[in-house]
Amino acid sequence: AKQQDEYGLVERMFSLGLAKENFNETSEINRKLSAENLTHGDIVQSTFIDNYYNNTLKMMMGIRWACEYCPKVVFFK
Repeated sequence: AKQQDEYGLVERMFSLGLAKENFNETSEINRKLSAENLTHGDIVQSTFIDNYYNNTLKMMMGIRWACEYCPKVVFFK
């Protein structure tokens, strides 16, 4: 979701892995996430189980996405 703040235009993205149950892209939760992304365009998702132990993967995925799709970004958090 794009918003304006004291730094200018800010876009928030949500980094996610796949839901644990069924661990496939066709599970009900993953289908709902895809529908949410089609509506709002604010989800970056990859093919790893989204749990505490994979937070490093999630963070690196988010940084890589930002570098590829937002090359002029000033900072990322």
